[in-house]
Amino acid sequence: MGLFNKKKLKVKLKADNNSGYDPWVGNNSSSTYSIANFLDYLDKKPIGDSNDSYPRYVSYDLNIHNPIKMHNQLLCDGYLIPAPLSVVLQSLSVAELKSILQQHNLSTVGKKAVLIQSIIDNVATDNIGLKTFFTLSSKGKAYVNKFHYYIDVRPYLSKGIFSLQEFEEQKNKRSYLSVEDLVWFIYNDKYSYYSINYHHEFLRNINYERYELLLNEGKKKDALVFLLATIYFDINGTSKFHNYADFYINNTLASNVFELSQEYDETVLKKVYRIAQSAIEMSIKAASKPQSHCNTLILYETFSRDILEDIFQKLLHGNNVDLDYYKQYANPKCFS
Repeated sequence: MGLFNKKKLKVKLKADNNSGYDPWVGNNSSSTYSIANFLDYLDKKPIGDSNDSYPRYVSYDLNIHNPIKMHNQLLCDGYLIPAPLSVVLQSLSVAELKSILQQHNLSTVGKKAVLIQSIIDNVATDNIGLKTFFTLSSKGKAYVNKFHYYIDVRPYLSKGIFSLQEFEEQKNKRSYLSVEDLVWFIYNDKYSYYSINYHHEFLRNINYERYELLLNEGKKKDALVFLLATIYFDINGTSKFHNYADFYINNTLASNVFELSQEYDETVLKKVYRIAQSAIEMSIKAASKPQSHCNTLILYETFSRDILEDIFQKLLHGNNVDLDYYKQYANPKCFS
C-alpha cells in the first residue's frame, strides 16, 4: 500500500481502456465547478488540435466531453481573448526561439527573456506562423476570481474522501471560511462517520490528508501528530479483516517523520493516542447498539503503548523499524 490507496481507481481506468471507453463521448457540463476549473486550465493556451490535446481530468473530473467545443464556446462568450505574442513565445523552447531568430539573421545570444524580446522587437508576427493562444479576458478573470474556491478544492476532491456536493453543503453553511478550513470540517465529519461505520483504510487516509494539509499551512508540529497517527493505523487493524502480515511502515512516511523530528515533544504522542482512542470509542459505542451495523468493527491495538512509543522513537531518530522483531510483542488477535 502506498501513501494513499488509489488501487481501485487505477483498476477502473484500466478496465475503461480495455473496453474501448472513449472519454470524449457525452455532453459538456455547464456547472460552475466545471467552467471555473476549465477556464483556469485554458489560460494562455491554444485551442487543441483534437480533444486528446486536453488532459483526461477534463472528462473524468469536470465532465466536459467535448473540450474543443467548450473551448470555442467560452471564446465566443467573451471569457477568452487572443494572448499577446510574448505569451505565445514563452511556450516555445529556447531552441525554437533561436531557430526563429536564425531565420531572420538575428543574434541568438542571451537568456530566454532576451530572445523573446528580440523577436517581439524585430520580427513581424505574420512571418512566424505560430498558433494563436488565448488568455482570460476581464470577464474570464472575474469569473475565475469569484469561483476560485472551486479551483482550490479540486485537488482535495481528487482524493475521493468527499464529494463536491458535500463541499458545497459545507460552503453554504460556512461561507466565511477558507477552502482549507472547510475541508478540515469535512475531514472531521468523515472521521466520525468512518469510526462508527468502521472503515480502517479511510480513517488512515483521512489522517494522512490532515497531515498534508497542516504541513502545507506550515503547522509542522500538528502535522507530525497526524503523520504518526497515519502510521499508527498502518500498524493496527480490526479483529476480523487484518493480521500481522498486513501491517507495514511506509518508507516515505518514515523519512517524513525524521524530517519533522525537531517538532516532537511529549504532547505529540498524547495527541496521537487521543485521535486513535476517539475512533475506538466511537466504534465500541456503535457496536453496542441493538441496531448496530454488521460491518462495525472494533479497533484493537497491535502493541502496548510502551512498544508503540519505542517504534515511534526509532522513526523520530531516523532508525529502521523491523516489524518482524516486534512480532513477539504483538496482540495475539493479530494471528487469529
